[in-house]
Amino acid sequence: MTSVEGRGPQSQRMHIAKWGFGMAPISTRMRRRYDDAVQHLCDILAGNLSIGEVVPELLSEAKGMANRCVREDQWDWFTVFSELGSPPRKALRQMASHLVSLRRAAIAGDEDAYAECLQALISTNVLQYLHVYQNGLASQTYSEGAGWIYILSTREQPEVLKIGRTDRSVADRVREINSATGVLVPWAARRTYRVLDAQKAEAEIHRRLVDYRLRMDREFFALSLRKAVEAIDAYLEESQQRDRWTGRVIWFDRSRGFGFVSCDKQPDVFLHRSQLSSSDQELATPGAEVTFLLGRRPQGPCAIDAKISGSFAKIVGH
Repeated sequence: MTSVEGRGPQSQRMHIAKWGFGMAPISTRMRRRYDDAVQHLCDILAGNLSIGEVVPELLSEAKGMANRCVREDQWDWFTVFSELGSPPRKALRQMASHLVSLRRAAIAGDEDAYAECLQALISTNVLQYLHVYQNGLASQTYSEGAGWIYILSTREQPEVLKIGRTDRSVADRVREINSATGVLVPWAARRTYRVLDAQKAEAEIHRRLVDYRLRMDREFFALSLRKAVEAIDAYLEESQQRDRWTGRVIWFDRSRGFGFVSCDKQPDVFLHRSQLSSSDQELATPGAEVTFLLGRRPQGPCAIDAKISGSFAKIVGH
């Protein structure tokens, strides 16, 4: 961590970090370790390495990257989180757990358990996160006009939140904010959300949080991170503002547990039953409209967190 030390009497000295907590750049040493771990995991998932060629230490490093993001306890946690494409925290926890199991299976030479762990790991959308990390796609959004909603705070005042929007990467926006001459203590990102219409989403979120707003001409709010996250999650769920793809079911075989979805500008997208609720599996018939996050598996694109559209569900239910 780089810090700036205030000058003056010993009793008045202050140590102020150069970066907001979590937003420090990845050090050269850690970058090399992360890059090696990500490439090794890509080689494993692509089938380029046998179980005997797996390096357990590199799996532990990959697990450490996921845990860093979940625990939010290191000076570069948000940087790593962003470079992985801002994965859902649930997926990160699952990824870490499956990497532990994969490492154990590799050390034991248990090929059946190893193959099972690989499939479980792929189901977390890990290939998409590795692809984003290696190709520098952290700020990518999939729809014209889409952007990011962010929540920032400082360690010194964790319940004074800056909630805004950007159509660039959040890291770039935070650097811009912290570069202002009037900013002494740097801001850091606490949560980020991809949204379809950032301007509209920001306006509605600010309206819902108006009782906590400190100044009407500034985007500062006095409330806990938990309350802010609850309010934003509720709005995004109601408004369907999350940056999702829309397609139509080509076919879905419930007995086999998978099918495919057609989608503009993409090859047919694989849809597994694990990404649908039990009720939506019943509605996954040819022509049904489905929304989803786009994931990646060795054979091509796949749907993550898929939902049959409400209008189609109502028609079928009626």
